[in-house]
Amino acid sequence: MGQAAQEKIEIVFRIELMDCPVEAGEIERALTGMPGLLAMRFDPPSRQAFFTVARDFDASLISARLDELGFPGRQVAACAEETFLFELQEKPSDVAKILALIGESARLADDARTIVCRLAPKAAFTAAERLSGAGIKASIRIERKTNVTQESKPPFVRLAIALAFAAAAEILELAGAAESAVIAFSLAAIALAGCGTILRGAKNLLRLNFNMSTLMAVAVTGACLLGSWPEAAMVMTLYEIGEAIESLAAARARGAIRSLLGHAPGSVTARMNGTWVPLPAESVPVGTVYRLEPGEQAALDGVVVEGSGAMDEAAITGESMPVPKAEGSSVWAGAITLESGLTIRSTKMAGDSMTARIIAAVESAEQKKAPMQRFIDRFAALYTPSVFALALAVSVLGILLSGDPWQTWVYRGLVLLVIACPCSLVISTPVTIVSALALAAKRGILVKGGVFLEQGRNLVNVALDKTGTITRGEPEFKSERLVGLADERTAGALAASLAAMSSHPVSKALLKHFDDAGIEPLEVRGFKAIPGHGTEGVVKGSLVRLTNLSWLEEKNLATSAVREAFAAAQRSGQSAVALSDLFGVIAVYAVADAPKPESAAGIAAMKRAGLTPHLLTGDVAEAAQTIARTVGITEVHSNLLPEDKLRRIEELDRAAPTAMVGDGINDAPALTASRIGFAMGIRGADSAIEAADVALMDDDIGKIAWFKRLSEFTHRTLVENISFSLGIKALFAIAAILGFANMWLAVFADTGVLLIVVAWGLRLMRAGKRIDRMTAA
Repeated sequence: MGQAAQEKIEIVFRIELMDCPVEAGEIERALTGMPGLLAMRFDPPSRQAFFTVARDFDASLISARLDELGFPGRQVAACAEETFLFELQEKPSDVAKILALIGESARLADDARTIVCRLAPKAAFTAAERLSGAGIKASIRIERKTNVTQESKPPFVRLAIALAFAAAAEILELAGAAESAVIAFSLAAIALAGCGTILRGAKNLLRLNFNMSTLMAVAVTGACLLGSWPEAAMVMTLYEIGEAIESLAAARARGAIRSLLGHAPGSVTARMNGTWVPLPAESVPVGTVYRLEPGEQAALDGVVVEGSGAMDEAAITGESMPVPKAEGSSVWAGAITLESGLTIRSTKMAGDSMTARIIAAVESAEQKKAPMQRFIDRFAALYTPSVFALALAVSVLGILLSGDPWQTWVYRGLVLLVIACPCSLVISTPVTIVSALALAAKRGILVKGGVFLEQGRNLVNVALDKTGTITRGEPEFKSERLVGLADERTAGALAASLAAMSSHPVSKALLKHFDDAGIEPLEVRGFKAIPGHGTEGVVKGSLVRLTNLSWLEEKNLATSAVREAFAAAQRSGQSAVALSDLFGVIAVYAVADAPKPESAAGIAAMKRAGLTPHLLTGDVAEAAQTIARTVGITEVHSNLLPEDKLRRIEELDRAAPTAMVGDGINDAPALTASRIGFAMGIRGADSAIEAADVALMDDDIGKIAWFKRLSEFTHRTLVENISFSLGIKALFAIAAILGFANMWLAVFADTGVLLIVVAWGLRLMRAGKRIDRMTAA
């Protein structure tokens, strides 16, 4: 996976004529399927497009295709520059030797202490190893250069000056000043505020592409031709101010995702040839040991190999309580050490860390649009040309059927264009969705698309895996029953030997018990798994097995005493396994997996949210029923193989929308088949997390109820925004046709409504406590 990540780069294009999601959709459709183009996402407010491409991809192919579409764009950034700076502690005495150790492209910088070299990340790490092995001390960092030229913030200073000119034009006209002065101030305001919009609108009109720029260009130009100069200036200025505020709001919603997740540091202090060397995180391969001092933030996912202490994982899980760490504990990039330092072995490259995957998933989630968002995009594509047709019809019919001057009806048509501009419709929806995604991520819920966010409100059934989802996933030894002639320690040594060879949770529980009892495992030869039943191997010359009851029944080794031992375990909600040799069963061991402390509360929250929980497990019925009663689940499906789980999910989903919650590799098919798949973020296997639509980063199943409430609240906000926008526009459109609305009211119906609905959507980022109350009710 790390290798694959290195083969990708992201390039950024600025597309001046792309200022709404409708145009972004047109570009996306045209570029889909281009060889080497792996993914794309668009940010219409900033007029930027982000393309993930293969490293050897020719960006001019995108430029050429954009030119063909009539949306010329220029590349403004490429995240492909990997210039490494090796900063030596001392001036080198043998420059040629150092350059040879680093690579062919290495050169000495002007300060005579820094080596500059372009390398792939892995090659940079190898070069650092060679330097360290030669006793040359150097710190390494990456220098990236981009040619980004676009403004990072909306041009409020320029717009403020334009607003002053527009206000001056209004005042001069009211004061009866010379028309030339009024026109001069108006033109200055229009040029400062909306010259770009008018040019884009004119180009779009020539291509018969009717969008927001086209509407405003026609309206402002028409007002000027009618002599309404101050109104044209004010409309243009206030429209651009509204666009700037909308762009700022959209950027804030997207920026919230990165700010709440934090940024893993760009460098690590790694162990190399017995010394600690500062290295860029991107160059560090899997298996590298690095250290963290108290208060430092982990740069890479890994496992603690030395030290103990607590870490703050709030940026990843949404939980504020520190998490204790010891040898063997997992560490995520972005987590912060608290009172003590830790030594960690990396398990993922920087680009594959959990934090990087969360950020990438949420940033790309907007492309998986919610049904409401897709509807609005389609609606806007038809709505805008329809508005042009309506405005034209109003003007022509008014002139033909009334005795009013033609200028009156043309003016009303222009007012109608401004009123009907679909800004508030097409912008408020993505802002609302992104705000909800950011809030979910802040609470440790990674939602991989707006489509899942909106579907969540329709869920009725929730199918839950048992082990690791409802329970801790760490069985504990409960009892043993000897049924053969061997004594407790002899039987324990045989069982411990087989258990030590397996990673199955039951084997781990047995091994821990025998280890605590001081029983050492023996050498095992010919170890192998018995699919679906257990394991076997040769210990001290005898073939022994750890198997379930079904295998014993199959081999006619299940005596009445053995059956009773298994039955007793099952009645207690425990799982049992038998140790046997060629002469029969030696002992029966029972283990039990306790429910998580929060499972019962999570099930109760689901029920309050209108969800019906179903327990799906491969365990026997008695053990499954015991766990289900403990946490409050009444719908139990036991003795299920992975294909049985999949079939059950499909049956439940045919009856009502169903979600699946799981954490293991065997849950991946069911997670994919369900309406929405929820994966456990901490315990979950990578395949389960990848297959799922939502990941619960702290493994709290109670957050499924919270997710449904968020989905309901988001949908309600979307409906409120759309209803408000269309309602206000309809009222003002009628007023414009009847002559009761002028350009000033048109600006309120457009820009004012846009600001209101954007603010209404942004409030979702602060709605956490409200959704908490909804979930608790």
